[in-house]
This record gives sequence, C-alpha cells and structure tokens, in this order.
Amino acid sequence: MANLIVDKTTTDSALVIDAVEAVCRNDINVVAICSGDADFVPLAMWLRERHCKVLCYSLPNKIFANPESFYDEVILIDVVGESRPASLEPPLKNPALPTRKVTSPQMVAEPTAAPQPNVGPSVKAILKALPELATREPLHLSVAAKTLRDAGLLAKTGSSTTLFRRYPAQFELVPTKQPNTVRYRG
Repeated sequence: MANLIVDKTTTDSALVIDAVEAVCRNDINVVAICSGDADFVPLAMWLRERHCKVLCYSLPNKIFANPESFYDEVILIDVVGESRPASLEPPLKNPALPTRKVTSPQMVAEPTAAPQPNVGPSVKAILKALPELATREPLHLSVAAKTLRDAGLLAKTGSSTTLFRRYPAQFELVPTKQPNTVRYRG
C-alpha cells in the first residue's frame, strides 16, 4: 500500500487502515508486515483472529522481543553487499528465529529451508536438565537459564522465555506479561 508520508505515526496508522480495509474487502489469507516495530502487534493479532496467516519481516537488530508470540512466521533478513552503509552494525543473530538473506538495494528475499517447528531441545531434554521442574513448583527463570546454558541446551544469548514459550502445553510462564518463573504443567 502506498501512503502519503506526513510523519512516522501517521504512516503507521495509514498502513494499519489500509491493511484492515484490504482484508475486509478482499479474500486475503496471508499478510506480510515488513517491520519489527511492536506498534503493529495489535494489527497482527486482529488479522490472526480473522484467520489470516501473518508474516513478519524485520532486520534482526530492529525487532521487539518475542515476536514469535504474535506472528505465524518471523523472517529475519540481513542486508548484504557493497551498498550497505558502513555505519550499520552487523545484525544480531537469534538462532531461535529463521533467517532469510536479502540483498541490497533490491531487497529481494531468497528463501532458505523451511523452519522446523520447536527446533531446539525437546521437553524431555529440558526436564532432564531441570529435574526440579518435575515437582511442578515454580522455578526462577534465571536459575533455569543458567542450568540450560550449562547443559548446552540454551545458547549464551538465547532467551529461556522464548524456549519455554515454544511448549505452552507443558510450561507455564508467570507472570504472563514479564515472566520471571516457569512451572511444568505435566
């Protein structure tokens, strides 16, 4: 959708209006949001409630925490090639999210292998590393993260919250908004 740019806020609002109007007037079942800005999360949630598949394309260092909670697929893109400004820091890598390479200046995505659901340690491996979870008592996330890192099940920069959110039927994060404990549901 093309929008008259007045400033960032009006552009974001205009894009949301265009997306809602397009979905309401047409038979659209997939929407790609090319922004890692959390301002688009309410739109993503609204679209998913209407049974649209919602994709998020973003630079790794420009995306909010835990986007996989709100999007059906998150595609992190890297800008490669000579035309990349030297002032840009190399993008951060998040091994939990699939990455597709994008070349500059055309910004064309090259698909990589399809992401595997729940890639990473299994629930069984997590419980083996954290046997105290079997009691179904809450465990502080910092303790869980350290133990999982020591066991090689969580990358040095990996998020234990993201890991546990991959298994919502087995693990409960408390409180929901900014969790600090995890409990095994059984």
